[in-house]
Amino acid sequence: MGDRASILINCSRAESDLIHHQARTERRTLSGYVLQVVMGHVHFEENVLAKLQTAHRIPYIAPWKRPAQVAGPRSTFLVRCSREESERIRAAAKRRDVSISGYVLSTLRRTWKVQTDVRKTPPPAKLPMG
Repeated sequence: MGDRASILINCSRAESDLIHHQARTERRTLSGYVLQVVMGHVHFEENVLAKLQTAHRIPYIAPWKRPAQVAGPRSTFLVRCSREESERIRAAAKRRDVSISGYVLSTLRRTWKVQTDVRKTPPPAKLPMG
């Protein structure tokens, strides 16, 4: 079991409810849903960085603005993942100069915003989409 890691995510109760709902909708575990979204973002960023580095350009990664904290009751949940996934997520958060929890929530919010924009429907909950 030495190759496993976990990441603690702190979010609003509304965000937690939405994450649980999305995981159930996709018939995934909570960790499975979060990792599927987050690792897609991490993989994309790593590919962009690799292409810039092979083109001998020094990549500049703009830091994300600090994720807004949604008012109201708070919740936390644990995401179980491999040590490699954990290290890649930590590195991506460091590149963006945000907390690990902030990085994970930002990627989830971006995904929800895209899904909402594609469907042209209002968001499933009143959450900051930034």
